Amino acid sequence: MKNKFLKNNKNLKNEIKKITSTVLEVNKNVINNKSGPNSIDEWDSLKHLNIILACEEYFNIKFTNQELIELLDIDTIHEVIKEKLV
Repeated sequence: MKNKFLKNNKNLKNEIKKITSTVLEVNKNVINNKSGPNSIDEWDSLKHLNIILACEEYFNIKFTNQELIELLDIDTIHEVIKEKLV
């Protein structure tokens, strides 16, 4: 699965947005690259944790404690996951 996402950077970001929209129960079109807890009302602390857990499961990765602190928007989540999939 990892190589599938590495070949198409846009595909990776779209998958993250899809996961996020599913967890938040909002339309995927509401989510942009800068979306995070400060810009989407439904994105509270519990749902943030659920987004992180869903990404870990979907991409078969684990975030470090330091990374968890940094994962505050779609762009950052994307960059960290991209690094883990290399």
